[in-house]
Amino acid sequence: MRALNQLLLLALCTITVLTHAKSESEGISPAVKSEYSKVQVNDPFHPQYTQNIKQRDIWHDHRMRAPKKKLVYLQKGAVKRTTTTKKKTSKKVTTTTTKKTIKKATTTTTKKKPTTTTKKSTTKVYSTKKTTVKGALAPSATSKSTSKSSQSTSKTSTTKATTKTVTLNLATKTLSPDGVPKAMLIANDQLDFEIHVNKGDTLVAVVNNNLNVSTSIHWHGIFQIGSPWMDGPGMVTQCLIAPSKSMTYTFSVGSQTGTYWWHAHYASQYVDGIRGPFIIHDPTDPYLSRYDEEIIVSLSDNWHANAQTVLKGYVFAYDPAPDSGLINGMGRYNCSHLPEGSACTPDSPRKVFDVKKGKRYRIRIINMSSQAMFKVSIDNHTMTVIEADGVNTNPTVVSSFEISSSQRYSVLVNAGADIGNYWFRATISDMYTVTGTTIENGVDFNVLGIWRYTGAPESDPAADFISDKTPLDVYHLGELNGLTLAQVPDYSQSLYLDFTLLFDDVSNNTFGVMTILSDETNFFFSEYFVPQTEPFLKTLLDGGELSHTNNVYDVGGNNWIFLQVRNSDNIEHVFHLHGHAFYIIGSGRQLHALPDAATLPRRDAIQVPKCVGGTGGGEAGCVKGYVNLLIHFNHPGAWLFHCHVDWHMAVGLSMTFVNRENLDSVRETIPKNFWDKCQTH
Repeated sequence: MRALNQLLLLALCTITVLTHAKSESEGISPAVKSEYSKVQVNDPFHPQYTQNIKQRDIWHDHRMRAPKKKLVYLQKGAVKRTTTTKKKTSKKVTTTTTKKTIKKATTTTTKKKPTTTTKKSTTKVYSTKKTTVKGALAPSATSKSTSKSSQSTSKTSTTKATTKTVTLNLATKTLSPDGVPKAMLIANDQLDFEIHVNKGDTLVAVVNNNLNVSTSIHWHGIFQIGSPWMDGPGMVTQCLIAPSKSMTYTFSVGSQTGTYWWHAHYASQYVDGIRGPFIIHDPTDPYLSRYDEEIIVSLSDNWHANAQTVLKGYVFAYDPAPDSGLINGMGRYNCSHLPEGSACTPDSPRKVFDVKKGKRYRIRIINMSSQAMFKVSIDNHTMTVIEADGVNTNPTVVSSFEISSSQRYSVLVNAGADIGNYWFRATISDMYTVTGTTIENGVDFNVLGIWRYTGAPESDPAADFISDKTPLDVYHLGELNGLTLAQVPDYSQSLYLDFTLLFDDVSNNTFGVMTILSDETNFFFSEYFVPQTEPFLKTLLDGGELSHTNNVYDVGGNNWIFLQVRNSDNIEHVFHLHGHAFYIIGSGRQLHALPDAATLPRRDAIQVPKCVGGTGGGEAGCVKGYVNLLIHFNHPGAWLFHCHVDWHMAVGLSMTFVNRENLDSVRETIPKNFWDKCQTH
């Protein structure tokens, strides 16, 4: 499906050249209007299909793939941008006719005295008995953060908001997570280093860069209210941390709770290991009484080559397949697929989760992959989903769930089966061969761990038991005590986002482009580039000119924004928004299919359904997948919105939302020396 329609693109490129020279005041050319009327009037994905708005360009509704030489011209300057200023009008979701006050979720729970349990040999488990708060701080969130164990040994911890300090010593170390040795970038001498804080805490994270490359750290899912300069993407909200230098991140987690993660946000470094869980415990967790202990599970794809080597080989827009998958940094590779004499340990150990019969477990699952989407299940057990991306959800019983890159879920599992060993499955979805990739590296998509009851033999499960009667519907996983569709607030702007991946055989590069259509700002086929000379946020605060190569959309102030993301590709793309969570108010493959959940889902990352049917994009080919998002931009700063398939983000599938309201408060509170000794791109 990623094969390109040569004739259509040639026509589109011609239109691009003709209209590029036109000034913004001239509007859309007659030729484009003519094509629009012929092609788009029957396109149900186009806003004019359901809304009485001005005619727009046709480019965004067609796949842009080859001829390659024309793409080079487009990439280097034939990108038309228009900005129009119009009076904003509030628009309402069409299914509601009455306004209702947004209800806030409230939970009343008595405070509990926290304790922790002793670490087990193979599983990190956190006690959550009725007299316990799960926020007891592990050594990983204290100044003694170089310990390999992230399990707390202290007996007590206060639930009062306080300041927690962690040190991340970044270094290179050779590890063999799947049996094949690889030089990895890690923190504190280990993979998946955990950080634990309580609701309301302030985190002070000292990052010491002992690598030979610059880096930065992003706190994934944290809103950074009052501290937008701490978000972490390199050259966006901060300068880079140069080799042999340090940076201290200081921010409050505020009222946020749940499952998050931290990771490098520069040069695909998290793919090589700079990442780990970041858990915010809640002493008033509404599900506290429903589980006894916690288990943290990290999932990731794994390459034997480093990320930059993989990225250099990303050609023809064929997505690269990993060599293996990891559960908590442990996997298994079939050594017979390597050249004779290669270093490889056969039958590398799998991750074992030791559990006790009768115990109830909260499992926090984090997908730290560059691309892989996993389907998670435990043989002969059901799971109850209670959290998605730091937001408590309506309890939803499932037999399995899919988790895309960057996403997090919490599930409750009752260890009520017969004493024995059961497969903990994290099956990688094939997102590779459908893009044109030929898999010859020996990857096993069936990534396995062992769910082992106390008293069971130390052996692999004797039999397979796979039940998938009730998979999770991610688009209808409503927020606990959240908004209903009838309570959706008015929004002031509507945005329509299309994206695609291209290959240029002249430069031999894959690149991604975005198109935004709105009443405020339009840009077409635009590739995102990381700022080179100074961080984007610094330019914004200094009142400088914002580069169009950063795909900037100015939300104007504290506004609710409607954003429809459309997917004309034949794989799902997961999009993540920095600094905010969004409501999902529609999804599917037809315009305005509305959720029927009791409450709307709310989270910070969502996969956009793939395009299905036919052989190409637009109404003549496959039917595009889409999600409708409602975003409340309620605090100032510069916030990335990007595909969290790392290769796609690296080649340009990203944009920047700017909120200028109360920007003076940022200028007043940012540390005076924050930009000193700035290490640039």
